[in-house]
Amino acid sequence: MTAPPERSLLGQLRDHARQFGDTVAVREHTGADWLTTTWSQLLSRVRTVAHNAGRLPAGQGPVVVALENSTDGVAVLLGLALAGVDVLCTEPETSQLTDPHSVLYRVPVSGLITRQVPDGLPSAPRPALTYERLLTGPAHGGGPWAEPREDPAVHQLTSGSTGEPTAVRQTLATVGRGGALYRDIHEYTSADRVFLPLPLAHSFGMVGGMAAAIMARAELMLLPKFSLSACHDALGAGATVLLGSPLFYRLLASSRPERAAVAAVRVALSSGGPLPEETRQLATKDLGLTVHQVYGSTETGLIACQRGPDAGPPDSVGAVAPGVEWRLEHDERLSPEPDSGVLHVRTSTMFTGRLGPTGALPRPADAWYDTGDVARVDSSGRFTLLARKDTFINVGGRKVNPRRVERIVAGHDAVREVHVFGAEDAGGEEAVHAAVVLAPRGTPGRAPTAALHTYLRSRLLPYEVPHRLHLLPRLPRTALGKVDLPTLRASVLATRSTAPAAPPPGHEPIAHPHVPISEVED
Repeated sequence: MTAPPERSLLGQLRDHARQFGDTVAVREHTGADWLTTTWSQLLSRVRTVAHNAGRLPAGQGPVVVALENSTDGVAVLLGLALAGVDVLCTEPETSQLTDPHSVLYRVPVSGLITRQVPDGLPSAPRPALTYERLLTGPAHGGGPWAEPREDPAVHQLTSGSTGEPTAVRQTLATVGRGGALYRDIHEYTSADRVFLPLPLAHSFGMVGGMAAAIMARAELMLLPKFSLSACHDALGAGATVLLGSPLFYRLLASSRPERAAVAAVRVALSSGGPLPEETRQLATKDLGLTVHQVYGSTETGLIACQRGPDAGPPDSVGAVAPGVEWRLEHDERLSPEPDSGVLHVRTSTMFTGRLGPTGALPRPADAWYDTGDVARVDSSGRFTLLARKDTFINVGGRKVNPRRVERIVAGHDAVREVHVFGAEDAGGEEAVHAAVVLAPRGTPGRAPTAALHTYLRSRLLPYEVPHRLHLLPRLPRTALGKVDLPTLRASVLATRSTAPAAPPPGHEPIAHPHVPISEVED
């Protein structure tokens, strides 16, 4: 017998509200307690947003949504989708909004939706609407139901081959299919509580967290503001499925006062970067179960993942996911191993294109996607990643663009030259380093660096700010005039540990774990 077609994400939401309307859909941490929203209440808010979407200006591009990790954020995203509105998702606190050179000002957009319109918007994306205007109005729980006539686009920011972020186009149907994959592979059920401390605006959070929870009728647990104490509250409140980055698991395990197993947690998934074995062992001891790696990208969705008790060797990212075609293009310069090569894939959740300066740039039909990763596959079909072609710095699962940070550092009048690069600390996590040559009028010492720190903190998010500044008389260069990175790294890293400084007492990361402490090397 042929299996019935998978219900759409919005169709599942409607059915859950009709059949299980009084069951909790979202549990949101308020700081002191948890605020619950049922499936019928969530559907009503989604339909209110769809009704109010008529206030949005007509335009040729998507609406930028500063997507909160909250019930309101879920309602705004799904409500706009129900109204057939294309969206471009960013985190609610992002320097992209106030950076006139960011991708948000290089592509056509129709407006901005945020909790509060930030000061200093250079120009577009405008006009702006607030969450309150979209969510305020009569409840729309009844009446006829009509899904959007066209599959709305969900754009997400990701790193591109040029080094600058690009807007990748997915569709709501693709998001739903990805959620169904997570549900089926890791056996999410209606008895689960899916805890998502990662941003909803990122693919792992949106698909593996929100979409998978809706497709399984599981309860979604959200933190509008990240804190380690709130994460411990979520574990105590019965979270059964946990999604995080390697740094999240490291901080979570090291901050728990006791080492007793968390009985309710049955699945723990890690994405956003390689999971160091030391972190895996620490988290396993803390949670009482093995943390499994997930491998994929915004462009492709899920590619491979570890699953079940036989997850394979620790350095593997697991077996290929259902619906994924793959091939390795061998390159001796990248890896001499005969069973390795640059990984190219085609998936059932492949992106449909990108958003360029003149509008949508479609992906050629049936084209293979170059992941940029050098991989090896064993006889059991498990992938091991050997290297990455891109240059992005991975800070707690978030990709920091070194060229963009360089551009902003160089904008300070005390800086003559700068080169930004990543280096692993003692725990296997990457930190942002900036080698800086001061302008001749600058006075070496702490005064100019203090001013530089203030300057950077006002223009970058904490995890983007260089963790360490190295003041040098000049940058080493090759015969072609390029920065000699091996020489630079050796000169500034050889004599000191790169272990990140601990957060000061009482400090907890915002929105996602990071180490915002900068140090100065004179």
